[in-house]
Amino acid sequence: MLLSLRAYAKHRGVSLTAVQKAIKSGRVTTTADGKIDPSIADNQWKSRTDPAKQGRKPKAKVKTETEAAPRVEADREPETDGGAEPEASPDDYWKSRAAREYWESELSRLKAGREKGNLIVREAAEKAWGGMVVATRTKALYLPAQLANRLAAESDPIEVEQILKDAIYRLLSELSEYQPD
Repeated sequence: MLLSLRAYAKHRGVSLTAVQKAIKSGRVTTTADGKIDPSIADNQWKSRTDPAKQGRKPKAKVKTETEAAPRVEADREPETDGGAEPEASPDDYWKSRAAREYWESELSRLKAGREKGNLIVREAAEKAWGGMVVATRTKALYLPAQLANRLAAESDPIEVEQILKDAIYRLLSELSEYQPD
């Protein structure tokens, strides 16, 4: 069933001017006699209209985790049919723009975090962690040689346990004060 421009505006819940602007900009197409097929026009309106510029707010929709972050398919080559220019749809533009905006905001957030001192360079953290692991290993392997004579002289198991605890706590205390180079 085809509708007039006014009837379609009422169907969409927008003004006649909004429908006329959509037709003029090519976001919505009409038949040869100027009528509008509502099912086709609704799809065109939805896919070709910037949500930020719409007069009425769309109904809230709960997004799934995969919908929340835009997908970027930079590695995929566009499919072409033997050298002809690929057709770009308005959907592609808005998806691309949304992805660009998302990643620009992520970069901005990361830069701000680094400037505030909330983030560190990954390589520096890995180097510091590696140094701490080596220091821990070295100190832990030295404990038997350090304690062997004292433990051999002890016959009281409670005293042996206390000597081991003291040595382990001393080791952990030294490691808690570890400063990377």
